[in-house]
Amino acid sequence: MEEANADLAEDRRILLRIGINLGDVIVEGGDLYGEGVNIAARLQELAEPGGILISSTVYDLVRNKLTVGFDFLGQQAIKNVTEPVTCYRVMLDGEIARPYPAAAEPATAPNAPLMSGPIRRFLDTLPRSVKAAGAIIIFLFAINLFTGFDPVWFHWPAAAIALLIALRLTLHRSPGN
Repeated sequence: MEEANADLAEDRRILLRIGINLGDVIVEGGDLYGEGVNIAARLQELAEPGGILISSTVYDLVRNKLTVGFDFLGQQAIKNVTEPVTCYRVMLDGEIARPYPAAAEPATAPNAPLMSGPIRRFLDTLPRSVKAAGAIIIFLFAINLFTGFDPVWFHWPAAAIALLIALRLTLHRSPGN
């Protein structure tokens, strides 16, 4: 398309959007169905004109096999899919990463993320183990709250888990790790 567009005026150029996913596909006659097709179609809609978005399942398979770069875009809420999909922008020809525009869906959409902005970006950078430990602390607090708020029961396990989180974050953020 780059060669075909080279001699055309900018308003006459064709810029494709490509979405690539790996998942189950059902073939019935000439029709394709399934979550794999749905996610690829939704990634294609999120891609910038001329851009390529891939799901994390594709990224995991190709990241060390291709000579292109990848720009991590985080989890995207995708219409008709219950869980957010982690996706990456494919960077061709040394393209410089640009901020990715937010999805066109309003914040009140049923599949919209619960949080956005700086808090969401911070949480996306945390290791999975830290997120799990934080969820455990919240869970322990909720149980303790509904069973009489006995500080001995809640504070000791929460303090131990918080210490482990602090150690994990220190190791995660230190240079070379």
